[in-house]
Amino acid sequence: MICVLPAVRAEEPSEEQALTGRELLAACENPRDENQLCMTFVVGLVTTVDSMQEQNPGEKLFCIDPQRVAPEEVRDKIVQWLKRNQQRLQEPAYVLASEALNTAYPCQSSA
Repeated sequence: MICVLPAVRAEEPSEEQALTGRELLAACENPRDENQLCMTFVVGLVTTVDSMQEQNPGEKLFCIDPQRVAPEEVRDKIVQWLKRNQQRLQEPAYVLASEALNTAYPCQSSA
């Protein structure tokens, strides 16, 4: 018996499919965020960027030591930034959260 499976192509989410700043803010402000969307997003972003920065230390987006900074603190910094920049909430959450963390946790220049 021969089984033929259709080809599946993995695609990056389009801007239309990406979580927006508005959706992230709503999840982070919801005390009953049952599926843990907010904290999963925050922890995932920080650990992913931290791992990428370890591989390429010359290009740092933000500097957070995940072993020393609590995820709740990081979440609060993102929420504060989103509230101050509500005119941009339609943009992808990963872009906005990265900017928020760059502002809140800038890297010290070695110069």
